[in-house]
Amino acid sequence: MTRVKILKCDDYSDKEYERFRTLLSREKLNRIDKYRYVEDYRRSLLADVLARQMLSETVNIDASELDIRVDECGKPYAANASGYYFSVTHSGEYVACAVGDEPCGIDIEEVVDIELDIAKRFFSASEYNSLAEKTDDSWIPVFFEIWTIKEAYTKLVGLGLSMELNSFEVLKRNGKYSISNKEDQEYHVTVKNLGTQYKLAIVCMNAEIEFETAETLF
Repeated sequence: MTRVKILKCDDYSDKEYERFRTLLSREKLNRIDKYRYVEDYRRSLLADVLARQMLSETVNIDASELDIRVDECGKPYAANASGYYFSVTHSGEYVACAVGDEPCGIDIEEVVDIELDIAKRFFSASEYNSLAEKTDDSWIPVFFEIWTIKEAYTKLVGLGLSMELNSFEVLKRNGKYSISNKEDQEYHVTVKNLGTQYKLAIVCMNAEIEFETAETLF
């Protein structure tokens, strides 16, 4: 099973953010303290704390004792929580984390006005054509659904930005998304609206996804 929690940054006070800092490693603190904007700092801090809470609940290790690292491709993992995987994402006012016993990837994007040429640059020809054939701006939310699925998939496989987004395709049949690539592996795709301005996508190898409410952190 893959567990998912979604938070809003504004739900936490300055005092709570200061308390959250005690859970992070000195290396992580040094990194986030370099952010120029407080919004970026808070999103990164909250994502790390949420991942620690969910992993701690799963493997019964104190959150401050979790040894969270990143591999050579930038994929985060907990060195002392073998057999469990997690993925974090943040955009605008939202932060989310997915944790499971199989690889998973999660992504949030804010839906904004963009140019169709972006899809031509990063998407496959068929993905681009499916957007270009729409006669109005209805292609924009669909673009962000495809984009978040692609970002979530690259996180699952652990290649991140080093993976070309047009090296695989996101397909939609009978209202359901799937991923087409050269692997003989089925991936389960879930897309969720967060209000009217955000799209969230989860790609995992387990069909069972449980959305949980995270009203408090530690």
